[in-house]
Amino acid sequence: MKQTAYKWAYIFGGVNPRTGASSALICPTVNTALMSEHLRMICEAADPDAHVVLDGAGWHHAQSLVVPERMTLLFLPPYSPELNAIERLWAYLKSHYLSNRVYADEAEVDGA
Repeated sequence: MKQTAYKWAYIFGGVNPRTGASSALICPTVNTALMSEHLRMICEAADPDAHVVLDGAGWHHAQSLVVPERMTLLFLPPYSPELNAIERLWAYLKSHYLSNRVYADEAEVDGA
């Protein structure tokens, strides 16, 4: 008998559907502080008039979320992943790189 152990990784990601430019943050957990950091990263890379579209995840709505001053958050209606451009990217990553695979270490996940 062999005990199986898991270590989870979570990816915060954003993609500009017009240009294909993207931003990602790989973390050991999800929380409002990490979402705030990802919004900061997006703000640095995005056009000044850019808007960010988010789904209903709890850390997207938290009162302690730090939203950069020039950033506008637009929330999707519940259960509407087809309206979120990043969902197509998640589907591709899962089918080609992330699902049903065993990685040697965290560095290999970062390089995937």
